[in-house]
Amino acid sequence: MKKSLVALAVLGTLAGTAAAQSSVTVFGVVDLSARYVKQGGQSLWAEGTDGNQSSRLGFRGIEDLGSGMKAGFWLESGLNVNNGTTASGDTTSPATSTQLFTRRATVSLMGDFGEVRLGRSKTGERTIIDEFDPFGTIGVGGVTTLYSTFGVLAGTSNTGVTWNRSNNQFAYILPSDLGGFYGQFDVAPGEGVNNNKYYGGRIGYKNGPIHVTGGFSSNYAPLAKFNMGSVAGSYDFGVATGELLYTQISYNGAKQNIITAAAIVPMGQNIFRLGYSYRDANTVAEGKPYSVFGASLLAAGYEYDLSKRTALYATVSRVWNKDAGKVGVNTASSYSALPTAYAGGGSGGAEVGIRHSF
Repeated sequence: MKKSLVALAVLGTLAGTAAAQSSVTVFGVVDLSARYVKQGGQSLWAEGTDGNQSSRLGFRGIEDLGSGMKAGFWLESGLNVNNGTTASGDTTSPATSTQLFTRRATVSLMGDFGEVRLGRSKTGERTIIDEFDPFGTIGVGGVTTLYSTFGVLAGTSNTGVTWNRSNNQFAYILPSDLGGFYGQFDVAPGEGVNNNKYYGGRIGYKNGPIHVTGGFSSNYAPLAKFNMGSVAGSYDFGVATGELLYTQISYNGAKQNIITAAAIVPMGQNIFRLGYSYRDANTVAEGKPYSVFGASLLAAGYEYDLSKRTALYATVSRVWNKDAGKVGVNTASSYSALPTAYAGGGSGGAEVGIRHSF
């Protein structure tokens, strides 16, 4: 009996040691809303997903290797919570219906030198847009509805269409103890496939109320390089945070500029968001085959935090098109039956939802 107790004590000690050296976490977000959109002379109600945060299911782990070194992995899949399917076939970055971990699938080595990360992950440049859009580029207020990829994403499968996440990525992230300075540099090799290269990165400074950053990405698309660059800054005034974001996208002579001005006002359990974005385009972008024209987006949102993990939210938005533009508010795949906006017309959306994270 005593030997059994001793054995159990030893096993318990070893288990505790292993737990201290290695850990695995299951995490995720579930976000659903009642969404209404009107454009092209037709309105549509639907159960929308990802109005406040992107729904996901993930697994991540860290192993302590000693001497300040750690190894880690991160596997994360997008979810269509309204029908219980995985969000594969990601139209904003190279993905196929066979991909399970569409959001991230990486292995990393970390230490005082920073982090070396390999696998599928978000590009450094795109994280700027995600952070400085007050609506996180999702829901009816998402600013990327104004970001045209000039048709490069349609019908292609190479990383030349990358502008959000990159397959086959090699990334280096600077260490976190640089007095507020940070950075990420990433590249995806061609691997013997035409138009299958990507490189980019981001540097920034965040300390106290100040946050400034800039980044660039270049993709080897079918006809020319698909380039995107962003600069952004924010200042926390205490009662509110003001944000400015500027992005330029160019491809094969076509060019567009998008400017976003935003404010985020936290008041206890309440968070108010307001953003205005404007896009202009050069004459090449306005011509065929691109047909990208000027447009503007105004969005306002409210969030009430029931707890640290659960929130109720509401968002309204409106898009105005110039000339022959046909931009609509961000609606996701649940609105495939909705016609495009009239040329030079408008588009509006509203949603009320709940978001829970775990």
